[in-house]
This record gives sequence, structure tokens and C-alpha cells, in this order.
Amino acid sequence: MFECDFCGRALTEWDYMTECGHLVCADSCYDENEQMCPICKKRSKFACIGDKVPRNGMGFLTSTRNLFNNAEKIIEFRFNAMTNLIEHLRSKIAKQDKVIDQAKHELKQLKYYKARVCDMSVTNQV
Repeated sequence: MFECDFCGRALTEWDYMTECGHLVCADSCYDENEQMCPICKKRSKFACIGDKVPRNGMGFLTSTRNLFNNAEKIIEFRFNAMTNLIEHLRSKIAKQDKVIDQAKHELKQLKYYKARVCDMSVTNQV
């Protein structure tokens, strides 16, 4: 979690980021009338963090450790899904290989029977 650069309090979406890049809390460090950064003492505009964070982007205020833990969980989930997909596709390929082998066997039998029919027709003609 990010903290106020001035007092160390944990920040929320209702706190501020200064134009100079400092993070300050609304309670004790932001003075609407003063417009001066309490850290570097420069005149600065303040933007509410919640206004700058995308709607689904509260990750901007999440600790790096939590972000990495969440990323690890997502990667693990996707890895497991891919592993399951690979197993499914291998099973499907194995079934298709059996069908192909059976078709090859049937083609061999057809060639044999065709040759037999040709032999029988030659024998019957003589």
C-alpha cells in the first residue's frame, strides 16, 4: 500500500497526488487554499488519486507484493487451464489416430478384396 509522503498514513482513492509527483493524504497534508506541496514546498496543483485511477485500476494503490501475488495466481490458473487443454487435445489426437489406423486397415482389406474379385473374374472368363 502507498503511504502519504508527508505523514506516512496509508493512502486511499480520496487522497491526492501533487503536480510534482508527491502523494499526500487529504486529512492532514492537503490545504485547498494553499496549493503548495508539503514535501518540496513548491506551488503545485493537486489531483485526487481517485480521479486519476482508471475505474478498474485500484491496483495503483495496491502494494507491489499483492500485485505480484495476484499475478502469480492468475498465471497459475492460466497454466493449469493450458495444461488441461493440452491433455484434452492429446486425448483427441489419440482417438483420431485410432480412427486413422482403422481406416488404413479397412483400405488394405478393400484392396485385398478388389484383387480377389479381379482374380475371380479372370478365372471365370477362362
